[in-house]
Amino acid sequence: MPVCCPLVGEQRQLEPGLMITVLGRCHPDINHGSNESFRVDFFSGECEHYGTAGNIAFHFNPRFQHGSGMIVMNSCSRGQWDEEIRPFERPFPFQPGYPFRLSFMVESEQFNVQVDGQNLCQFRHRYNLYNVRRMHIGGRLDIDQIKFEMVGGGAPHYIMEPRLPYFEYMPQLGQRPCDIAMVGSVRYPFVEYFAINLASSEQGRYRSESEFRNIPIHVSIRAQHGQIVRNTMTYGNWGHEETELNGPFEFQPGQ
Repeated sequence: MPVCCPLVGEQRQLEPGLMITVLGRCHPDINHGSNESFRVDFFSGECEHYGTAGNIAFHFNPRFQHGSGMIVMNSCSRGQWDEEIRPFERPFPFQPGYPFRLSFMVESEQFNVQVDGQNLCQFRHRYNLYNVRRMHIGGRLDIDQIKFEMVGGGAPHYIMEPRLPYFEYMPQLGQRPCDIAMVGSVRYPFVEYFAINLASSEQGRYRSESEFRNIPIHVSIRAQHGQIVRNTMTYGNWGHEETELNGPFEFQPGQ
């Protein structure tokens, strides 16, 4: 600590529908000493960790003091703090030494804050959320994971009856969580295999599978062995194959 990172996403900024989830654990002695708190700040521009503090669009500060603890929320413009908000009269959701799941749901009018899946509080936007590009976490805690995901994203992108082999450049696959669904049928007789590669590539560069050098996700459906083989390729070298299935082989010729 502290942790300071740029926002992850297609636009590298806050936008409605983005959920940021922090998995962490408060230090066992966080309620003792001079600094009985931790903080999460969303900065417009660089954060104070880089020595040039920008504006803080949202300051979230749980404090383990005054017996039961409290939540303090605020914003800051050019080094001047705005009006502080100390919401609700409910049990303090954080405990020394215990893990937590802290989520910030970005909505068009406000941040919606959840702890362990339960709504905690809201903070209305005071500044332009699209200018927020960096997240800062500090205090007496340990972080296991920071997750960025779009919830209820835009309309799906359809590719109808593609000619095989099919190559598509999709940079958004590496920028936000997404689902990929394929609908089709298996030719009869099904004596060979078909493969799906999510590869590291450049637009317009590759026209055959043999040209790929880095394939983070390779899935090969092999009828003759009743296997779904998973693997990765790094700099032209294949890794260890995985073939275990949790159920029967579902691909049947003609279906």
